[in-house]
Amino acid sequence: MLDMPALAKVDGGKGIGAKMPCQKCPIKGIHNPAKKSITTYYVPHWCPGDDKSQTDDLLANLQTEEFFKEVWHELTQATTVAKYKEVQTSYGITCVLILGLCPSINLIRSFPYGLMHLLFENLVPNLVLHWKGTFKNLDPSQDPYVLSNEVWEDIGQETVHSIHMTPSWMVRAMLDICIHVSRYTAESWAFWITWIMPYVLEDRLPPNHYQHLLLLMNIIKAITSLKLEEGWLDELEARVWQWHAEYEE
Repeated sequence: MLDMPALAKVDGGKGIGAKMPCQKCPIKGIHNPAKKSITTYYVPHWCPGDDKSQTDDLLANLQTEEFFKEVWHELTQATTVAKYKEVQTSYGITCVLILGLCPSINLIRSFPYGLMHLLFENLVPNLVLHWKGTFKNLDPSQDPYVLSNEVWEDIGQETVHSIHMTPSWMVRAMLDICIHVSRYTAESWAFWITWIMPYVLEDRLPPNHYQHLLLLMNIIKAITSLKLEEGWLDELEARVWQWHAEYEE
């Protein structure tokens, strides 16, 4: 599994900065037209004015290799650099990919995203920044889920002390998440969000945010399970859909 920069080299994707940052699905990003200097597109669950979610039946509506071929054709037909870049930004594909011409390669399914990077190097640390009120310099004054520094100091100590009762084969020593959060590895984040978080954030986050967090924990436990059961993917898709929708609320 690959992170997005590595995956971009494999499938020719543009990633961040494209209107379609994911080449595997048809979801489109939007940005604030009043801030033209900001070129990053946000991928919402619901687009303004739409009567249908972008993530409805997502797994059943993934892109096809025909999509890649159509975009490649547009790239080869571009007569100016500006037009070439416009196609790149519109579809999130930067070049005609030689690897994609191999009949044994499926560009949609052969190169999955790295779970470690999506969750434990991105999503989970960003959630902690939300709870600390430091996410992208947003104003946290009206956010009920922001916890005080004093609370985070207590959470940091509880995190450290929890390892005294944790078998060493489960995780290495956990650092104080309040003081040494920058030194957390993907392993640290995975263990903290799955096994420590439910206890240290209980009765600290507002109930609706806490339940939303437990939903994420259950999703992580499901996708890291060593056992797959019938109907698992349908249930997982429903959980992810619910989590994403509630996140935007």
